[in-house]
Amino acid sequence: MAPGDFFTAGTEDRYPDVFGLLPADLPDTEPLLELLGKLPRHLLDLGHDVEANTRLLREITEPAS
Repeated sequence: MAPGDFFTAGTEDRYPDVFGLLPADLPDTEPLLELLGKLPRHLLDLGHDVEANTRLLREITEPAS
């Protein structure tokens, strides 16, 4: 993955960060890329329930404590 793989408010207004994974004041996607790069590669089908999808994505991208 690379920064160009993401649609951001600055580059594309049709695909907002609906899951809220990127803070609004963060100008780049490097922290998210690092987190996603640590995940095992699995197919993931998300449905239309944005809140459920957000919970799942937050759970799998938060560092283990």
